[in-house]
Amino acid sequence: GTWRLLLPPRPAGLGYAIEARCSGCPNSTATAIGDVGFGEVWLCSGQSNMELRLSTTDNGAAVVAAATHPTLRLCMVPIVASSNTPLERIDADWSECTPGTVGDMSGVAYYFARKLQTELDVPVGIINSSKGGTEIELWYPDSGEYFNGMIAAQVPFAMRGVIWYQGENNTGYRTEQYRDSMLQLINGWRDHWGQERFYFFWCQLANKNLSCP
Repeated sequence: GTWRLLLPPRPAGLGYAIEARCSGCPNSTATAIGDVGFGEVWLCSGQSNMELRLSTTDNGAAVVAAATHPTLRLCMVPIVASSNTPLERIDADWSECTPGTVGDMSGVAYYFARKLQTELDVPVGIINSSKGGTEIELWYPDSGEYFNGMIAAQVPFAMRGVIWYQGENNTGYRTEQYRDSMLQLINGWRDHWGQERFYFFWCQLANKNLSCP
């Protein structure tokens, strides 16, 4: 079945544990989850610029080798396109940020998370749900195949917000419509999460294949 756990606010930090059991079930056993952290969680999505692995960025090998950050947690959502029905589950796990786990994480997401940690001094979790070569329409709620396959199952997981890096596949032939497309995406995701505050930051692409006067 599907169940949801609603927790009151907790001080930011690591070392928490959660134990759940069925109160109305005889002979039920408890399910325990250890090493739980409270802090910032951000969903990182878009196309190839967001998908670009940390290990392939400038000085990536050295950054990966030094990336031992126990208070940074990583989640890599597998690339799945489900064009008809939003998936209810995603086959993905959280891992601690180490040189052995961070290489395939989005470089943009990693540097964003490290900046948050420097500024806020709290645990940070980043979820990478990105796919290169995708138009924004493929991420629309309910109708977009990558929303259905890689985003829908994360609702209503509590998050601070989204960082978005996409646009190359919408340049040229639909550029003038991109503002409206962004509003449809942002408002649709916010409606699905239904949080009082759900921040949405994006990287604005420079002009591409356009001549300047």
